[in-house]
Amino acid sequence: MSDPYWRMFGREWDDGTAALSLEEEAALLRICNAINSRRAPLPDDDEGDREMMHRCRVSMRKWKSLKSALLKAGKITIEDGAICQARALSEVGHRIEQEEENAENGAKGARKRAENRAKTARKPAEIDDPSNENNDIGSAYPEPYHIDSSLPAHDGNSDRPDLASSIRQLLEVAGPGLADPAKEPGLSLSGAEVGRWLQAGCDFQRDIVPVIAAKTMQPRASPITTWTYFRKAVLEASSRNREALSIPETPDDQPASNSQERPRQAYRPSTRRRGGYSVAEACAGMLADLSDDDDVPTG
Repeated sequence: MSDPYWRMFGREWDDGTAALSLEEEAALLRICNAINSRRAPLPDDDEGDREMMHRCRVSMRKWKSLKSALLKAGKITIEDGAICQARALSEVGHRIEQEEENAENGAKGARKRAENRAKTARKPAEIDDPSNENNDIGSAYPEPYHIDSSLPAHDGNSDRPDLASSIRQLLEVAGPGLADPAKEPGLSLSGAEVGRWLQAGCDFQRDIVPVIAAKTMQPRASPITTWTYFRKAVLEASSRNREALSIPETPDDQPASNSQERPRQAYRPSTRRRGGYSVAEACAGMLADLSDDDDVPTG
């Protein structure tokens, strides 16, 4: 495979080829290209002559004439049965050194990244430690948890599906916004987050399922890959639903209202005079209201 480029300095080239004819300069350029492609000198034999004849698109006689002129001008040399061009071979050596340096720098970077990952990786004992159960809070990619179907039901309802069944149901109702479980197996195998929602009192059908369905309804540029993404929305939905379903209780120190008590109504006389109500009518209305109040004795 030939190299993508080689360094060529225009001013130096023009100065170094000023004494050559256009044909000789073109032949020299073809020789430099061939050496850079091979990363080695050209063989000075019949095979090499045929290659350069085709590269220069001339006859064999013309190629040998151009080669002789370049040898006479000192632009190429014949060493150990090979055609050499000093500057072209120098550029080949420079490029090889640069590639070796880049490879070494890349290897150093890879070793450094591996060391950093080893330093920051959690130990197996820390992963299994129950005290670290909530260490993934706020993390975009929490550590995976295995499904534990032994988690107790949050409300004592024996009809609640186990955790593995809950995960399967959530994967079924989820839309295209959720990552493909085949590519993100953590969605199928990591159920600790959903288990914590249930233990916190979230209702599976009322609080969790609608949130998952709504949040994944539309495709996303970066699909959701972890259940932790839904934590805030699920807890907020659970809080709203609890408030909506709650029924205020009557305080113990407040007596219940008398169902037989008629609500007090303002006096509205059946007849009205042009100048307003008479004093007698107003007093009669007030006494009627007082007689209807159980707290006020009549006599």
